[in-house]
Amino acid sequence: MSRANYEREWGKDYRKPSPGERFLAFLYQLLPKFGPLKILQFRTPTPQTEQMFEASFNATLDRYRELLTDVRENRLILPNDNLTSVRIPAPGSTD
Repeated sequence: MSRANYEREWGKDYRKPSPGERFLAFLYQLLPKFGPLKILQFRTPTPQTEQMFEASFNATLDRYRELLTDVRENRLILPNDNLTSVRIPAPGSTD
C-alpha cells in the first residue's frame, strides 16, 4: 500500500515515537545477536514474502470493505460457527 493510499484511507495523523520508545530501540540495537538473544535479530523479508504479505493485506482490506458495505445495507449474515467442537450449533443455542 502506497503512502498516498494510506493517507487517503486513514488520514495523515501520525504520532512520532516517544523518547522512551526511541530509547528502547537504541537498547535493542546494542543487544548482542548471538546465543539466547539471537532470536531477537531482525531479518528482512524476502521479496516473495513481501508480495505474499501485500496480497494478504489487500485481500483482507477488500473483505473488510465488503463486510462494511453489507452492514451499511443491513444484509450482513455471519455464520454461527463453533470452532471448539465438531458439531454444528443449533439456532439460538449458546454452545
